[in-house]
Amino acid sequence: MSADTIFIGCDNLVEWDGAQNEADDSYLNDATATFTLKTLAGVAVVTDVAMSYVTDSDGVYQGTLQSTVSLTENAEYYVEVSLAQSGLVAFRKWKVVAIYKDEA
Repeated sequence: MSADTIFIGCDNLVEWDGAQNEADDSYLNDATATFTLKTLAGVAVVTDVAMSYVTDSDGVYQGTLQSTVSLTENAEYYVEVSLAQSGLVAFRKWKVVAIYKDEA
């Protein structure tokens, strides 16, 4: 599994695109959503960061991992996103790697 990239010292956009109710495939457009960043060992680096619904999207939620969060170069982390809407709960987890952004 390849990992997404997060940039050290930069604000990073965390996005869940297309959050759906798996029972009927309807989009979750009115959920409460947060993300947590953890080390591979499960230690929380930042927790419960609010994510906002993107207006007129189909289940898109976005939050910002602030540039002030301390990350280790080349370290891998997990992003865990939780959504809740009308008794439904959804969860997604993926691996990211922290690097410095190259100057172009």
